[in-house]
Amino acid sequence: MKTSIQRLALVLCMFVIAQSMLQAQSFSASITPASKIIPINQSATYTIGLAPENDYKATIYLSVEATTQFYGTMKLSSSEVNYPYANATLTITPTLRDTGTIVFKITAKNGAVQSSPTCTMSIIKSAQWSSVRPADQMGWNGSPNGVSLQLNTDGNVSYVVNPNTYPTQEISINQFTNQQWVSNQFQTPETFFTSFNIPFKRDIKGNYWFITRDGIIHYDGNFVTKFNSSNSNLPSGQITALEIDKNGFPVCSIVQNTELIISRFDGVQWTSSTLTKPSISSEVVWNGYLSIDSTNQIWTTTYGGGIMAINGATQQNYNTNSTIPMTSNNTSRILTDLEGKVWCMYNDKSRNIAFAYFNGQNWQDITSPTSSTLETFFVDDNNIWLSSKEGLHWYNGTSWMTYNSSNSPLQFGPKQMIQDKNKNIWMVIGNLFYVFNPNGLVDIPLAPTSVEEQPVITDGGVTISPNPVSENFTILGVDDISSVTIVNSLGMEVKTLNGSHALDVSDLASGFYFVQIRTPFGMITKSIVVSR
Repeated sequence: MKTSIQRLALVLCMFVIAQSMLQAQSFSASITPASKIIPINQSATYTIGLAPENDYKATIYLSVEATTQFYGTMKLSSSEVNYPYANATLTITPTLRDTGTIVFKITAKNGAVQSSPTCTMSIIKSAQWSSVRPADQMGWNGSPNGVSLQLNTDGNVSYVVNPNTYPTQEISINQFTNQQWVSNQFQTPETFFTSFNIPFKRDIKGNYWFITRDGIIHYDGNFVTKFNSSNSNLPSGQITALEIDKNGFPVCSIVQNTELIISRFDGVQWTSSTLTKPSISSEVVWNGYLSIDSTNQIWTTTYGGGIMAINGATQQNYNTNSTIPMTSNNTSRILTDLEGKVWCMYNDKSRNIAFAYFNGQNWQDITSPTSSTLETFFVDDNNIWLSSKEGLHWYNGTSWMTYNSSNSPLQFGPKQMIQDKNKNIWMVIGNLFYVFNPNGLVDIPLAPTSVEEQPVITDGGVTISPNPVSENFTILGVDDISSVTIVNSLGMEVKTLNGSHALDVSDLASGFYFVQIRTPFGMITKSIVVSR
């Protein structure tokens, strides 16, 4: 009969044997290649090798994660691999929002046994898309419509915001020039601005005209002039739109109760006229959007009554019952182009039409590319650029092309957009500017990331030796190194060195790193393991 001590010894012996067997039965995982460089909007496939040790034959469970922000997809050929462990594959498909060097961690696991190799993907930046951070991000997260974009007299983009806690007497004028923002602040003699976004226009002399809750402010670079109903003949009411006419003077639309007033400034005083509602329906609603054609005739839109042309005291209504009929009376935005055409965006989901344009004789309809709500548009050489809740749509005169989350960085369409002198399209989404040019961006910096600032180029046989490294390594196969940056697996910069082929990493902890080698032609990324 076994004593208690013998039984305890037997249990301990069995536990030791079990632990020994557990440690003996194991596996290791590897991934090849360790890094890949791909053009944007393409996929990369990696091979995951699984090697059992000491007769291990249980299932190996696979998972993958990006250790830095990643918007694309990661797909394993199998997440459960059984003996004899044929190689699995990992296919990574980035979106156009993913640029730079991204680290992926593969976890192979069963019970207490785990192996976690990593790989990297370096994605060459898009030449068509970029994102530009604003000069001042204060308040943007709480401003879903972002800011109002306008062009300077030189054709570059600008916006105006209240940079401080509002209400305030200070505003910031931000202009994008030479691939960067140039900001100027000025103080007003009283508190005019009570919101973050400040709608504005610039006239042909470069003067600013701002819309406020208490009238219109003119700023000539030195002095401020205020116009409202108490100090001028500008009518009271809500100013809904402001445009600059062909003589360089402002024109605004003002909603007063249920009426729409058009006020024009001639350099001395404001002249106003109240519009007569179209008689087609008793439920006509003024939208207040304005456009001014080459003859200084004003165009505005309504919901339920078509559009209105104003020439002095004369009004002409275009609707479904007019001599030159429109397809729908529900209109929203309007603009006139350099060829004299009038473009009108419909607000009518009952009909599959997005636009109509008037060529002087009749209205031509254009089919809508989407069932989503339409936001805004502009026309460029008879190309239409339209935003909706789905994304950005481009009409080339024959067919529509849509840019959305499947083929662009856009998750939805912008409420504000404008085209600069270089044909770059600027869009406001959240607290970023997205910039697009189908022919390639001009004078726009490509979107930076936290770990990459230069175009990625192929390594051309560049190697690091030794690798793994304990103290020093040498870069072979490249000349003219300008600088070397070492980045950890989280994408954080841990060390920057001047151009050199021999480098010291004795002060780095053991682990997996990336070496970013900057040359006059671009950047090469190589992985290293620091081991001691």
